[in-house]
Amino acid sequence: MAYFDYLIYTDGKIGEESIGFIQPTLKSTVSYGWLNLCGTAADRTVSKTKFAKLLTWATNEGLYGSGKPFVEGSDPTTFVIPDFREVALKGIGLTSKSSTHYDSSGLTIGKFIEDRNKKHAHSISMKVSATNAGGGNCPYGSYSGSGNYPVAPTGTEDSGGNTNEVKAIGVNYFIKAL
Repeated sequence: MAYFDYLIYTDGKIGEESIGFIQPTLKSTVSYGWLNLCGTAADRTVSKTKFAKLLTWATNEGLYGSGKPFVEGSDPTTFVIPDFREVALKGIGLTSKSSTHYDSSGLTIGKFIEDRNKKHAHSISMKVSATNAGGGNCPYGSYSGSGNYPVAPTGTEDSGGNTNEVKAIGVNYFIKAL
């Protein structure tokens, strides 16, 4: 296995991040030439003139316009960069489409998907035994005899929070803009 102590990017730059490069970091301040991909739309609104290279890159990659990660600002001289707060990055490969094993919706580069859970169901049954002629008292009506009595599930308990979470660490996402 070869080891390289530098990177060669497809745009020919060596050891230097190119426009559009996204960097997760524990830094709380943005270095010159980078923009923070977190915050309100006002926080993420930037000048088309100052960040013309980033806008050109986003346009050429098909990432700029209505319904895209980079959108027109409220002022025609500005555009808005994406908001990466509470977003997990998901590698999809160089074909711009992930394996159906992981994502059957056809996640492509620059496309955001909403939180979701795989469709599933829970079934619950309880063993009851009726020992008198009137039958047993069950949560969802009377039951006569013995055996498995189907019980309608009432849902799972909330364990705190509004989303499904994985073990994580908070980072800022910065994008190379100059």
